Amino acid sequence: MVAGSSPAPAIFKKRYSMVVNVNSLVLNNAWMPIEVVSWEKAVMLYFEKNAKIVASYDDIVLHSTSSSMLAPAVVMRQDVGYKKCAFTNVVPFNRENLFKRDNGTCMYCGRKVDFDNFSFEHVIPKSDGGKLWWDNIVVACLRCNGKKKNFTPKEAHMKLIRKPFIPKLDRPVPKKLIKKIGMRIPHKTWIDFIYWKVVLSEEDTSWRDGLGIGFKK
Repeated sequence: MVAGSSPAPAIFKKRYSMVVNVNSLVLNNAWMPIEVVSWEKAVMLYFEKNAKIVASYDDIVLHSTSSSMLAPAVVMRQDVGYKKCAFTNVVPFNRENLFKRDNGTCMYCGRKVDFDNFSFEHVIPKSDGGKLWWDNIVVACLRCNGKKKNFTPKEAHMKLIRKPFIPKLDRPVPKKLIKKIGMRIPHKTWIDFIYWKVVLSEEDTSWRDGLGIGFKK
């Protein structure tokens, strides 16, 4: 922090207005990740002496009238130890994670699709009891989705490139945390504190790729 008196966190503002939704990873005092909070909340915890800053974003500077500081990327709660919480080893099911699991590829024709222009395709149609869940949903292009209609792949004479599966973590993690992070590590400063990896299938285990968790065919 730049020399000067400790400013109230409420008067800090982001130097670059185009930077939005900047979050901070929170660790307990055993260095275990427990939640994700806004940078404003992280700064507040720091100034209230409830947390110390472990890592900062080197390209986001916060300013007050008397000093400045880098936005905290990772903070450690000094007042929070281990707490009982719900754990899971299943990756949250949502549009972003499905797109990542199927590598942005239509599972019928193999064409690449855009994130904003693909279908949640029910392998077993809803009318036949098919569920909206990992093992029954694949990425499909609009053309294949329209061709398959309300049929099973066999009835539509269409073959899946790969059967849908449930991507799992190699160990249980706090459910609230993985729900916010998903399958991609938001920033390089978080890598050392994210202790799990995604198990794609029984045959294939993929580790983090760059700033996130990569997928292999």
